[in-house]
Amino acid sequence: MLLVFLLLCGFISCKSSAGPSASTNTSTASPADREDNSPLLSKAKTAEEATGYGISYLSEAKWEFDFVYLYSYLQPKFGWRNLPAQAQTLSIQDSLRNAGSNSQVQEFKLFQRLIDPQFVLVPEDYDRAKDVDAITVPALYCDRYPLDTATYFPVLRTQSDAGNYAASHALLAFIWAEEKHCLSRSNAPKLYAQIIAANEALLGERPIWTDLQLEAAALLSAAGKTLPDEWKKEVIALQNADGGWSDSMKGTQSDSHATILAMWFLTVE
Repeated sequence: MLLVFLLLCGFISCKSSAGPSASTNTSTASPADREDNSPLLSKAKTAEEATGYGISYLSEAKWEFDFVYLYSYLQPKFGWRNLPAQAQTLSIQDSLRNAGSNSQVQEFKLFQRLIDPQFVLVPEDYDRAKDVDAITVPALYCDRYPLDTATYFPVLRTQSDAGNYAASHALLAFIWAEEKHCLSRSNAPKLYAQIIAANEALLGERPIWTDLQLEAAALLSAAGKTLPDEWKKEVIALQNADGGWSDSMKGTQSDSHATILAMWFLTVE
Protein backbone atom coordinates (compact mmCIF):
# COMPACT_ATOMS: atom_id res chain seq x y z
CA MET A 1 0.00 0.00 0.00
CA LEU A 2 1.42 3.33 -0.96
CA LEU A 3 2.44 5.62 1.80
CA VAL A 4 0.29 8.34 0.54
CA PHE A 5 -2.40 6.49 2.25
CA LEU A 6 -1.88 8.63 4.67
CA LEU A 7 -4.26 9.76 3.28
CA LEU A 8 -2.82 10.76 4.92
CA CYS A 9 -2.31 15.17 6.08
CA GLY A 10 -3.85 17.39 8.59
CA PHE A 11 -2.27 19.92 10.39
CA ILE A 12 -3.08 21.27 13.69
CA SER A 13 -1.36 20.76 16.99
CA CYS A 14 -3.30 18.70 19.50
CA LYS A 15 -2.56 17.61 23.01
CA SER A 16 -0.62 14.43 23.50
CA SER A 17 -2.51 11.20 23.99
CA ALA A 18 0.44 9.69 25.78
CA GLY A 19 -0.75 10.56 29.29
CA PRO A 20 1.16 10.56 32.60
CA SER A 21 3.33 7.87 34.13
CA ALA A 22 1.94 4.38 34.61
CA SER A 23 -0.49 3.75 37.42
CA THR A 24 -0.06 0.81 39.78
CA ASN A 25 -3.79 0.13 39.56
CA THR A 26 -4.14 -1.42 36.11
CA SER A 27 -7.92 -1.41 36.30
CA THR A 28 -7.96 2.38 36.18
CA ALA A 29 -4.77 3.17 34.25
CA SER A 30 -5.23 5.06 31.00
CA PRO A 31 -4.46 3.19 27.75
CA ALA A 32 -1.21 5.09 27.25
CA ASP A 33 -0.11 4.29 30.83
CA ARG A 34 -0.29 0.51 30.45
CA GLU A 35 2.68 -1.63 29.43
CA ASP A 36 3.00 -1.87 25.64
CA ASN A 37 2.88 -5.67 25.69
CA SER A 38 -0.17 -5.98 27.93
CA PRO A 39 -3.61 -6.83 26.55
CA LEU A 40 -6.35 -4.27 26.17
CA LEU A 41 -7.84 -4.23 29.65
CA SER A 42 -11.14 -2.54 28.87
CA LYS A 43 -12.97 -0.87 26.03
CA ALA A 44 -11.92 2.72 25.49
CA LYS A 45 -14.58 5.24 26.39
CA THR A 46 -12.98 8.34 24.90
CA ALA A 47 -11.08 9.25 21.77
CA GLU A 48 -7.97 9.95 23.87
CA GLU A 49 -8.10 6.52 25.49
CA ALA A 50 -8.64 4.80 22.13
CA THR A 51 -5.70 6.67 20.60
CA GLY A 52 -3.50 5.63 23.52
CA TYR A 53 -4.41 1.99 22.91
CA GLY A 54 -3.70 2.49 19.23
CA ILE A 55 -0.21 3.82 19.95
CA SER A 56 0.48 0.81 22.14
CA TYR A 57 -0.64 -1.50 19.33
CA LEU A 58 1.64 0.28 16.84
CA SER A 59 4.51 0.02 19.33
CA GLU A 60 4.39 -3.73 18.78
CA ALA A 61 3.72 -3.61 15.02
CA LYS A 62 6.36 -4.68 12.52
CA TRP A 63 7.96 -2.01 10.33
CA GLU A 64 5.83 -1.05 7.35
CA PHE A 65 6.60 1.87 5.08
CA ASP A 66 3.17 3.46 4.99
CA PHE A 67 2.32 3.49 8.68
CA VAL A 68 5.82 4.49 9.89
CA TYR A 69 6.05 7.43 7.49
CA LEU A 70 2.51 8.58 8.20
CA TYR A 71 2.98 8.25 11.94
CA SER A 72 6.19 10.30 11.74
CA TYR A 73 4.31 13.00 9.85
CA LEU A 74 1.45 13.17 12.35
CA GLN A 75 3.53 12.73 15.51
CA PRO A 76 4.64 16.36 15.97
CA LYS A 77 1.11 17.59 15.34
CA PHE A 78 -0.42 15.50 18.08
CA GLY A 79 2.45 14.91 20.51
CA TRP A 80 2.48 11.14 20.06
CA ARG A 81 5.41 9.25 21.53
CA ASN A 82 8.17 7.60 19.51
CA LEU A 83 7.64 4.08 18.18
CA PRO A 84 10.33 1.37 18.03
CA ALA A 85 9.60 0.96 14.31
CA GLN A 86 10.62 4.55 13.61
CA ALA A 87 14.18 3.84 14.73
CA GLN A 88 14.44 1.02 12.18
CA THR A 89 13.78 3.18 9.12
CA LEU A 90 17.33 4.09 8.14
CA SER A 91 18.71 0.59 8.69
CA ILE A 92 15.88 -0.95 6.66
CA GLN A 93 16.49 1.49 3.82
CA ASP A 94 20.21 0.61 3.86
CA SER A 95 19.40 -3.11 3.83
CA LEU A 96 17.07 -2.75 0.87
CA ARG A 97 19.60 -0.64 -0.98
CA ASN A 98 22.34 -3.21 -0.35
CA ALA A 99 20.00 -5.97 -1.53
CA GLY A 100 19.39 -4.14 -4.79
CA SER A 101 15.72 -3.34 -4.05
CA ASN A 102 16.00 0.01 -5.78
CA SER A 103 12.32 0.36 -6.63
CA GLN A 104 11.38 0.15 -2.95
CA VAL A 105 14.14 2.53 -1.95
CA GLN A 106 12.92 4.96 -4.60
CA GLU A 107 9.38 4.86 -3.24
CA PHE A 108 10.66 5.52 0.26
CA LYS A 109 12.72 8.41 -1.03
CA LEU A 110 9.70 10.07 -2.67
CA PHE A 111 8.13 10.49 0.75
CA GLN A 112 11.29 10.99 2.79
CA ARG A 113 10.10 14.48 3.63
CA LEU A 114 7.44 13.02 5.90
CA ILE A 115 10.14 11.80 8.27
CA ASP A 116 12.68 14.53 7.46
CA PRO A 117 11.02 17.92 6.80
CA GLN A 118 14.30 19.34 5.47
CA PHE A 119 14.72 16.64 2.83
CA VAL A 120 14.36 17.70 -0.82
CA LEU A 121 14.23 15.38 -3.80
CA VAL A 122 16.69 15.99 -6.60
CA PRO A 123 14.95 16.78 -9.91
CA GLU A 124 15.54 13.37 -11.48
CA ASP A 125 13.88 11.63 -8.50
CA TYR A 126 11.05 14.16 -8.40
CA ASP A 127 10.27 13.43 -12.05
CA ARG A 128 9.95 9.69 -11.36
CA ALA A 129 6.69 10.04 -9.40
CA LYS A 130 3.97 8.09 -11.22
CA ASP A 131 0.29 7.24 -10.83
CA VAL A 132 -1.19 8.56 -7.57
CA ASP A 133 2.30 9.64 -6.46
CA ALA A 134 2.20 12.14 -9.32
CA ILE A 135 -0.36 14.20 -7.38
CA THR A 136 0.91 13.76 -3.83
CA VAL A 137 4.65 14.17 -4.41
CA PRO A 138 4.28 17.57 -6.18
CA ALA A 139 2.19 18.78 -3.24
CA LEU A 140 4.75 17.54 -0.72
CA TYR A 141 7.57 19.46 -2.43
CA CYS A 142 5.62 22.39 -3.86
CA ASP A 143 7.62 24.91 -1.84
CA ARG A 144 10.74 23.81 -3.73
CA TYR A 145 9.22 22.87 -7.08
CA PRO A 146 6.37 25.32 -7.82
CA LEU A 147 3.12 23.80 -9.02
CA ASP A 148 1.92 24.45 -12.55
CA THR A 149 -1.75 24.88 -11.70
CA ALA A 150 -2.74 24.84 -15.37
CA THR A 151 -1.80 21.15 -15.50
CA TYR A 152 -2.04 20.21 -11.82
CA PHE A 153 -5.63 21.31 -11.20
CA PRO A 154 -7.08 19.16 -14.02
CA VAL A 155 -5.25 16.14 -12.60
CA LEU A 156 -6.71 16.78 -9.15
CA ARG A 157 -10.18 17.06 -10.69
CA THR A 158 -9.74 13.79 -12.54
CA GLN A 159 -8.56 12.00 -9.42
CA SER A 160 -11.41 13.43 -7.43
CA ASP A 161 -13.95 12.24 -10.01
CA ALA A 162 -12.44 8.76 -9.96
CA GLY A 163 -13.55 8.19 -6.36
CA ASN A 164 -12.07 5.61 -4.00
CA TYR A 165 -8.46 6.20 -2.93
CA ALA A 166 -7.89 8.50 -5.90
CA ALA A 167 -10.35 10.96 -4.35
CA SER A 168 -8.88 10.70 -0.87
CA HIS A 169 -5.39 11.28 -2.21
CA ALA A 170 -6.59 14.31 -4.13
CA LEU A 171 -7.67 15.76 -0.79
CA LEU A 172 -4.39 14.72 0.80
CA ALA A 173 -2.49 16.50 -1.96
CA PHE A 174 -4.57 19.66 -1.55
CA ILE A 175 -3.99 19.65 2.20
CA TRP A 176 -0.23 19.23 1.79
CA ALA A 177 -0.07 22.00 -0.82
CA GLU A 178 -2.14 24.31 1.37
CA GLU A 179 0.01 23.49 4.36
CA LYS A 180 3.05 24.66 2.42
CA HIS A 181 1.23 27.79 1.24
CA CYS A 182 1.26 26.69 -2.40
CA LEU A 183 -2.53 26.47 -2.73
CA SER A 184 -5.46 28.02 -0.93
CA ARG A 185 -9.06 26.92 -0.80
CA SER A 186 -10.00 30.58 -1.11
CA ASN A 187 -8.07 30.82 -4.38
CA ALA A 188 -9.43 27.56 -5.81
CA PRO A 189 -12.90 27.32 -4.24
CA LYS A 190 -14.54 25.21 -6.95
CA LEU A 191 -11.74 22.66 -7.03
CA TYR A 192 -11.66 22.46 -3.25
CA ALA A 193 -15.43 22.03 -3.04
CA GLN A 194 -15.29 19.26 -5.64
CA ILE A 195 -12.61 17.36 -3.75
CA ILE A 196 -14.44 17.75 -0.45
CA ALA A 197 -17.71 16.54 -1.99
CA ALA A 198 -15.98 13.50 -3.48
CA ASN A 199 -14.62 12.50 -0.07
CA GLU A 200 -17.95 13.11 1.64
CA ALA A 201 -19.46 10.77 -0.93
CA LEU A 202 -17.03 8.07 0.16
CA LEU A 203 -18.57 8.21 3.64
CA GLY A 204 -22.22 8.44 2.64
CA GLU A 205 -24.87 8.88 5.28
CA ARG A 206 -23.78 5.90 7.37
CA PRO A 207 -20.17 4.70 6.99
CA ILE A 208 -19.31 1.05 7.64
CA TRP A 209 -15.72 2.10 8.46
CA THR A 210 -13.53 0.42 5.92
CA ASP A 211 -9.92 1.55 5.56
CA LEU A 212 -10.99 3.91 2.78
CA GLN A 213 -13.73 5.47 4.90
CA LEU A 214 -11.39 5.91 7.85
CA GLU A 215 -9.04 7.69 5.46
CA ALA A 216 -11.75 9.95 4.11
CA ALA A 217 -12.94 10.82 7.62
CA ALA A 218 -9.40 11.58 8.80
CA LEU A 219 -8.68 13.80 5.81
CA LEU A 220 -11.99 15.63 5.92
CA SER A 221 -11.45 16.33 9.61
CA ALA A 222 -7.90 17.48 8.90
CA ALA A 223 -9.31 19.84 6.28
CA GLY A 224 -11.55 21.38 8.94
CA LYS A 225 -14.84 19.68 8.10
CA THR A 226 -17.09 18.90 11.06
CA LEU A 227 -18.29 15.30 11.02
CA PRO A 228 -20.97 13.78 13.28
CA ASP A 229 -19.81 13.12 16.85
CA GLU A 230 -21.56 9.78 16.62
CA TRP A 231 -19.08 8.62 14.01
CA LYS A 232 -16.17 8.88 16.42
CA LYS A 233 -18.13 6.82 18.92
CA GLU A 234 -18.66 4.15 16.25
CA VAL A 235 -14.96 4.05 15.42
CA ILE A 236 -14.03 3.77 19.11
CA ALA A 237 -16.48 0.87 19.47
CA LEU A 238 -14.79 -0.97 16.57
CA GLN A 239 -11.35 -1.00 18.22
CA ASN A 240 -9.98 -4.51 18.58
CA ALA A 241 -8.78 -6.08 21.81
CA ASP A 242 -5.13 -5.55 20.84
CA GLY A 243 -5.66 -1.79 20.47
CA GLY A 244 -5.70 -1.73 16.69
CA TRP A 245 -8.43 -1.39 14.08
CA SER A 246 -9.31 -3.68 11.20
CA ASP A 247 -9.44 -2.45 7.63
CA SER A 248 -13.08 -3.49 7.27
CA MET A 249 -16.10 -3.49 9.57
CA LYS A 250 -16.23 -7.29 9.62
CA GLY A 251 -12.51 -7.79 9.98
CA THR A 252 -11.05 -9.22 13.16
CA GLN A 253 -7.32 -8.73 12.53
CA SER A 254 -5.85 -5.32 13.25
CA ASP A 255 -4.12 -3.43 10.46
CA SER A 256 -1.43 -0.79 10.99
CA HIS A 257 -2.67 1.49 8.23
CA ALA A 258 -6.30 1.38 9.36
CA THR A 259 -5.18 1.91 12.94
CA ILE A 260 -3.26 5.11 12.27
CA LEU A 261 -6.14 6.44 10.16
CA ALA A 262 -8.57 5.76 13.00
CA MET A 263 -6.20 7.49 15.43
CA TRP A 264 -5.89 10.47 13.11
CA PHE A 265 -9.67 10.80 12.81
CA LEU A 266 -10.13 10.53 16.58
CA THR A 267 -7.37 13.01 17.42
CA VAL A 268 -8.11 15.84 15.00
CA GLU A 269 -10.21 18.54 16.61
